[in-house]
Amino acid sequence: MNTNIRYLIKVTATATDDNPNFKGANYTYYYGRDQRLLGATSVGIEPPEYMELTRYFVEQYGYKTRNTSKAIKFWTYLNNDPSFIDNTRFWTHSAETVAYDLVSNSLV
Repeated sequence: MNTNIRYLIKVTATATDDNPNFKGANYTYYYGRDQRLLGATSVGIEPPEYMELTRYFVEQYGYKTRNTSKAIKFWTYLNNDPSFIDNTRFWTHSAETVAYDLVSNSLV
């Protein structure tokens, strides 16, 4: 196991063409263990949202293994459940596992 790699859950919300206020907008969030928000970016939103991924928080809260299936299931279920979010017509959501290199302080 490479100890310089941590895994994060990347959740992306993309505005649909039906979204009257944010058509074409995109939010990206990065989560670690315990659903801790570690970073965020946005495109097409004013003012833009930005929270930098930092080595300390990624090292402390990132997953040490790629086995993040429970977290992916959690985020996919919550983000696409119409009873939880009443705007699935306006936003589509996806979740995936991404790797972060602690040495280069960047996503790989």
